[in-house]
Amino acid sequence: MYIKPPGHRCGAGSNGHYRSFDNVMDKVWDGFNKGRQWKDIRARYVEAGGDDE
Repeated sequence: MYIKPPGHRCGAGSNGHYRSFDNVMDKVWDGFNKGRQWKDIRARYVEAGGDDE
């Protein structure tokens, strides 16, 4: 059995995993919802050169 030494933290590795997982899931979500998100239909509603919030 492996026992972690005192003071050992594995935060950096796990944060990298979660960031990569979030990026992959964002790509999957964008793929399933293509054409239905604001970033896809924004041009229909926002005037060219208008004040963008």
